[in-house]
Amino acid sequence: MVCRIMATLRPFCALRPSATRAAEVASLPYDVVTEEKAREIVKLQPWNFLRVSRSEVDLPQGEKNSSKIFEQAVINFNRFIREVPFLREDRPSLYIYRLQEGDHVQTGIVGSFAVDDYDSNVIKKHERTRVDKEEDRTEHTLKLSAHTGPVFLLYPDAPSLDHAIAEVIKQTPPLYRFRPENGHESTDGIWHTIWRIDPQELTALATTHFEKNVPSLYIADGHHRAAAASRVRSRLAQQNKNHSGDEEYNFFLAIAFPFSQVRVLPYHRLVKDLNQLSVKKFLERVEMEFKIGASDRTMPKSGEFGMFLGQNWYLLTPKESPQEGSYQGLDVDILQNRLLAPILGIQDPRMSPRIDFLGGTTDPSDLEQPVLSRSAAVAFTVSATPLQTIIQVADKNGIMPPKSTWFSPKPRDGLLSHTF
Repeated sequence: MVCRIMATLRPFCALRPSATRAAEVASLPYDVVTEEKAREIVKLQPWNFLRVSRSEVDLPQGEKNSSKIFEQAVINFNRFIREVPFLREDRPSLYIYRLQEGDHVQTGIVGSFAVDDYDSNVIKKHERTRVDKEEDRTEHTLKLSAHTGPVFLLYPDAPSLDHAIAEVIKQTPPLYRFRPENGHESTDGIWHTIWRIDPQELTALATTHFEKNVPSLYIADGHHRAAAASRVRSRLAQQNKNHSGDEEYNFFLAIAFPFSQVRVLPYHRLVKDLNQLSVKKFLERVEMEFKIGASDRTMPKSGEFGMFLGQNWYLLTPKESPQEGSYQGLDVDILQNRLLAPILGIQDPRMSPRIDFLGGTTDPSDLEQPVLSRSAAVAFTVSATPLQTIIQVADKNGIMPPKSTWFSPKPRDGLLSHTF
């Protein structure tokens, strides 16, 4: 493995849908959509790329045979390529991807990034991955011979690069510009615009910027995709007697946004039961660790938590302050270690079927409905983790609790695929 001290970005020959069909194809990331929701979406939008990334939607409900699921993914992917149709670029390019939600705008660079950088921690992580999920995406990627959804990366701001991108946008018509309006819950009101970077001077500027000025990139979303890309490269390199390190499988699809443009939203918790405690006993246990006060429906400040129980909102404030300067003092960490684990018995929130998560909302009423309908017993609102904290944790090689961050808006899958 080559040891790198700066990040590598290179152009690639994208496989992409025709412009008139892009809005139909573009899908939410596979890992933010349940199977049930994916089935609802593809009924309303038959060419949604979830048919590839969540191909179980075309198999009987509850199908668990991974071989059948991956086989269906290949069938669907080939059909999309043939019938949408998908086009293959005739020369390597970079792309600009802009997301706009109301007044919020973020503009990133899409390219192929080095697996070596991921393996050597030039591309830094802040979440622990699950082996079963890594293996699922590894097999999916190998069967398709393609990375079809981008890893969401972050990089330090670069005004000169921002200026050059802005100039290209002024002079270049977009490949795609759309806002999903298809009458289902994947409708998000976000404008998606993609430009192909054709001028060689900008491509050179972008790649040179990363290779000379970016000592680290940071994964925002897509830890399992990046881990799967590493596994894919390892397997294919072992099978290739002439492996050189320059093959396309040594790189993976990602989009990198500058620090200052991204937005982190809260990631809340819904617990299905009170761990065999009565409401009274539960509140007594909580009061041993937290001050409990009445609350309205506003989102909590950092260091506080909202709790919806029965028909009432409460404000929880830890009685003991976290150790100053320790990233173990993250709000999600405090909630996990002082309440979810010791009181509600949620020891591993990644694996427990008793806890659900709701990311991206700042409306407390979204947490009320599951409790009022009794699909959950209690809900907790948590303030958003500051971006700088996420960077600090990653720089220390630390691991944040599961579901600590929700970056929004998110790029869509299926628009630009990296094949190998």
